[in-house]
Amino acid sequence: MHLWIRGTSHETDSRRSPARRPPAALLGGLSLAARADGPGSGDPAVVPTPWHAGGFPSRDPKLDALPGFRNPPPGYGEVPYWWWTGDSLDVERLTWQLDQLHQKGISGMQVNYAHEDSDGWNLRGWHHPGFPRKEVANSSDPATAALIARRDINAVASQYSMADALFSASFLNACLRHAEDVGMANIAPIISTRGPLYVHAKGIVKRTTFHALAMYANQLEDRVGKRDLEAGMLIQGSRSVPMIDAIATVDESGKVWAIALVNRHPSKNVACTVKMKDTLLDGRYEATILAGDSPEAFNDVEHPNRVVPERTQLSFEKGVVKLPPHSLEIVKVPRK
Repeated sequence: MHLWIRGTSHETDSRRSPARRPPAALLGGLSLAARADGPGSGDPAVVPTPWHAGGFPSRDPKLDALPGFRNPPPGYGEVPYWWWTGDSLDVERLTWQLDQLHQKGISGMQVNYAHEDSDGWNLRGWHHPGFPRKEVANSSDPATAALIARRDINAVASQYSMADALFSASFLNACLRHAEDVGMANIAPIISTRGPLYVHAKGIVKRTTFHALAMYANQLEDRVGKRDLEAGMLIQGSRSVPMIDAIATVDESGKVWAIALVNRHPSKNVACTVKMKDTLLDGRYEATILAGDSPEAFNDVEHPNRVVPERTQLSFEKGVVKLPPHSLEIVKVPRK
């Protein structure tokens, strides 16, 4: 199977978008094509799990975990933090460091890099003034305490919008597309500054990013399908991003597919054509949609359900489905 997305939008104004467990194998995919405001199979070929891939969790309630603790499979055991700081890194230096880790029996690591308040890191105004530090800070120092207190700005609910939800979905799609190499990944600000849940005196607010992460964790299948993506670009100044993003997953039997579709267009429906191998998808399929009334829609204490996932059905006619503006959809597709 095979996934292909094609878009024809020429808009000039654009917006930007758990880690779920690593898939156990790569499969065939499906085909998609997309265009803004347009009218509106076969068995997968299983590719064996690569020997170098990370360990794969099991949901078997009878699993005997003790052998795995005694002799961890590749991807488990020691997983050091690998900080890319200090001297400049080149291929020769990186290769030497990887060889050193391999000789010590290390089969995986978490790459971390130094960051600062710049366009490369701080895409959405995450507020951490005075960091990273060059030396250990004394929290009792009034200047340091003031910098830490200013991080309370991160609690402002309007900073957690549908744009962040789609950014999160797109990040997870990128990780899943490289599942042979990425065994674990995280969105650092979720750890450092911007949690997906906001806890207050009267309850909990589930932010838009929480819903995106929960949909990926609970609704995608265990294996990733191959896909080709062809989409028109959203352009803003000198920057551009594909109008549509997608990932296809399938269960171990190859009979149940879960397709995640991201429409990044801030204001237009997008007609998306889905083809599974040589067959256009046709009919109504169970789906979950996450969308808001604008790209800046967010949840807060007074309005905790402004953005929530909606269970529905999506209709495909000769392969074509219409995606709402600035939305995330996960569609369940059973195959005979």
